[in-house]
Amino acid sequence: MSKMKVNYKAKPNLVIEFEAAGQKELFEEMAGLQEILNHSCQRDGCKGKDTKLHYAVREVEGNKFYELKCECGGALGFGSHKVGGTLFPQKKDQEGEWLPYNGWTKWNNETKKRE
Repeated sequence: MSKMKVNYKAKPNLVIEFEAAGQKELFEEMAGLQEILNHSCQRDGCKGKDTKLHYAVREVEGNKFYELKCECGGALGFGSHKVGGTLFPQKKDQEGEWLPYNGWTKWNNETKKRE
């Protein structure tokens, strides 16, 4: 099978172009893109609404942190696979328990933690 050139419209103002050698590669690329791009804030007050989201990358002591942030103050963190360096949404805490709000957290000034 010959290479396929794909234009994927992820959002109204975001078109991603890539090439895939076949159906499996196309499927893998699409799955990876959708895993990091197709999210909406799940916090109370936002769920089901079209809120404004933006991507943020911050660096602390040489480590990069990737987040999707909502106008309500909610954030969805992304981890990085050790092999391949692709991103995935962090929906579990450090103990392996599922986080509320499908991984969306908010900074609590009183506890100084994301909850």
